[in-house]
Amino acid sequence: MGRTITRRFGPRLIDLDILAYGSAPLSQPPVLEIPHPRLAERAFVLRPLLDVAPQWVHPQLGKTVLQLWQALPVAEQAEVIYYSDFDLSAESGDMDNEDAPPSMSDGSE
Repeated sequence: MGRTITRRFGPRLIDLDILAYGSAPLSQPPVLEIPHPRLAERAFVLRPLLDVAPQWVHPQLGKTVLQLWQALPVAEQAEVIYYSDFDLSAESGDMDNEDAPPSMSDGSE
């Protein structure tokens, strides 16, 4: 697939961040770094990771996901839009687009 870099953080065909793979780090820069080098700084990554692996230990930092989350400033934690903040009940089966978090919105008005 490859990537032609036009500008930093510019558009790309696919962007896949591998957060972790087991308990050992893997580094083959600039192509592959596991865990993601900025995983511990990103509330939007740590919050969902808390649901699936709160006790996973970052191999380089020696801290669990829960500890990494707790180390983030409260203001950064508060910026994360989390799906449980919305009514996604199976019974209603219906969510207005304006109530959807950005990742669940189709972008229409």
